Amino acid sequence: MKTHLKFWMLLAPALVCLCADPIEAAEAQPSRFGLSLGYGAPTYTNYTYAGSGAGINGRGHAAQARVEWMPLRLPVGTFSIGLGVGFAVSPRTVTLAKSAPTAEELRKDSGIESVDRSNVLVSIPVETYLTYRAELLENQLVVPFARIGPSITFVRQASNSGAPERAGKFFGLEYAAGIQVLLNGIDSGAAKSLRINAGLQQTYLTVEYARKAELGVKNPDNFDLRGDVIRAGLRFQF
Repeated sequence: MKTHLKFWMLLAPALVCLCADPIEAAEAQPSRFGLSLGYGAPTYTNYTYAGSGAGINGRGHAAQARVEWMPLRLPVGTFSIGLGVGFAVSPRTVTLAKSAPTAEELRKDSGIESVDRSNVLVSIPVETYLTYRAELLENQLVVPFARIGPSITFVRQASNSGAPERAGKFFGLEYAAGIQVLLNGIDSGAAKSLRINAGLQQTYLTVEYARKAELGVKNPDNFDLRGDVIRAGLRFQF
């Protein structure tokens, strides 16, 4: 009898876990990892093209992906470390309007009468960073956050104006602040299903403003990519 009693005492907790509502079990799991996908509009106010001396006006286009690990949850908020990579293209800068086409351009299109000579800047930033989120409540609707971290940006200047093409890198420090808005409440049934089937705990809409400064080390290629960026995107927490 005692042996049977001990057996059922050991088996009971396992049966409780198996019979528990899977939705409740999924909701109880804290997020440990994050994936962010976003679009940004960066500026290049300090950059000048080699050969022409022209600057870049307006905002470019940039896509970015980040992965995070959230090891620390405190009553005052959450802290995470992450890695990000992006791809950005500046607006084209026309350096010579209605220029006569070259022989090569005429071979490709004999009907053209003039060509606008322009430069464009393509960059691939890679960054590491630390993020603080003022996440004080479970399933908090609006979460302010701040982020800071070093980056290295691989840059290439392309041109059809005859200006020399350049390639190099820029060491920077980016700091940002923004908010993330919880989207789970839009369709709570779908959110619960994603928790169970994919382990996706929360989905957020994110908006942020960031500035990039020099890191404080020498930039040997003389690229100056200091500027700001406005970003928006989605964040998934698992």
